[in-house]
Amino acid sequence: MRYVLRFFVATLVLTSARDEVFVGETEQDVVKVIQATLECRHVPGMTVGIFKENDTWTRGFGTADLKSGRPVDEDTLFNIGSVTKSFTMALLAIMLKENKLQWTAKISDILGSEYGFIDDYRTRETTLRDLLSHRTGLASPDIGFMAGFPSSISREDLCKRIRYLPEQIPFRDSFIYNNYMYMLLGHVAEKLGGDTWENLVSSRIFIPLGMKSTKILKKTSDVLSSDMAHPYIYKDDILHPAEPAGAILSSAEDMVRYFQFVLNNGNTTTGDQLTDPKLFSEAFSAAIPVNREKVTVSKPTFPISDVQVGYGSAWFESSYDGIFISTNGGMFKDYQSKSLTTTMYFLADILLDKEPWLNSSTACSFPLPWKEVNETDPRLTEIPAFLPDISEYAGIYGNEFQPDFILTVSGSSQTQLNFESGIIGGNLYSTQDKERFLMEITYPWEFYVPLTDHNNVTTKTNVTFVREVGTVTSMILNFGTNITYTKDVSILDVISRNTNGSLN
Repeated sequence: MRYVLRFFVATLVLTSARDEVFVGETEQDVVKVIQATLECRHVPGMTVGIFKENDTWTRGFGTADLKSGRPVDEDTLFNIGSVTKSFTMALLAIMLKENKLQWTAKISDILGSEYGFIDDYRTRETTLRDLLSHRTGLASPDIGFMAGFPSSISREDLCKRIRYLPEQIPFRDSFIYNNYMYMLLGHVAEKLGGDTWENLVSSRIFIPLGMKSTKILKKTSDVLSSDMAHPYIYKDDILHPAEPAGAILSSAEDMVRYFQFVLNNGNTTTGDQLTDPKLFSEAFSAAIPVNREKVTVSKPTFPISDVQVGYGSAWFESSYDGIFISTNGGMFKDYQSKSLTTTMYFLADILLDKEPWLNSSTACSFPLPWKEVNETDPRLTEIPAFLPDISEYAGIYGNEFQPDFILTVSGSSQTQLNFESGIIGGNLYSTQDKERFLMEITYPWEFYVPLTDHNNVTTKTNVTFVREVGTVTSMILNFGTNITYTKDVSILDVISRNTNGSLN
């Protein structure tokens, strides 16, 4: 029996292997633990959906709108974040069945010569499975999504520019989570389906599955509508043009329908087989190991083991005390993500007829009392350098693939620059290495809060300026790998030039 336990942005869906969802007073225990967890973890609201065959249980907890006091219910919409990737995978599975293709189909064969990657080998050999399992080895500078791409740049424009994403590790060598690859997969679906990703995912998945409330986040005001759980972080989470990576809004009721479809290998409740069952089931096999910094929950530190196996196609695969689990989720503060983790663990034990190892008290203290919380302060403490000619670093800096950075002098300061990139901004602090600065995002708060530690110190990024014949010509930002931005060049200029001529 395969179990799928799914958590996403303040929403949780699980599948049960029992004939009844809850027995006796168990439901009261579940409600008590979830309510206690939301309160102690300072999470405004959550919705939970559970199903087993014909039995379902959906319920909202907490508040959808703190201002009006509107409660969360089973129909409240949440941004499901990266669970959107599984919809893109499912849409591709439908397209593959219709086009008689496999996950081994090569991107170059589908998209043609206008599209490519950083080197000829990747361009020639990269398959759908490589993109789905994040094993291209390409850098993933998500600063672009945080800043926001200009509305004039289409998904097709940006997909054609993926050839400028640099290599971070060798091809198929290891796992690097990359939202841009799912943007590209969404564009592949557009080519195969002859329509936009938005229209295809709606007509080929939402409608056939009866997901009547589910929709796609298109503009900022969508998240403030009366059917939404209002966000209290990431309120400007517009992913244009990478919606296939994380822009679906859904409810517990609709997600239960979706996971019935998932567990039935692409078969709807009305008996329509939308995908090749064998092809669809392959998405749940780990295609590459995942080496993450986060410590795996395991015995004997904890009463149970939750061991991550690898990444399949849009799903992290792991084993919870021997039971198969698939997960995915969004980026949030650690204490918020723990509310989802502990709720998942507690409900999993209940549904598997196990004695829960968490309760309303330990769900709030987790990982205590089993594991001490690391209180190490990782802040960078560097002495700034006084730069009498700091204005020479000011200007616009552009990259072939990322939004522009605009640098200005911070008042009369000789140690600090200000920067803007799309909707984000902050400071660059000088260091004793004259050409190296430390970049810190300071606004909007929705973006820097997830980057802060327990002392409210935000993570800083190294920025190094490059000179030619004594003049500053570019800057290099380190996002796991180095990304170069050229001074006095804009991404809009680059795309306009290549639209009117040939692609560089």
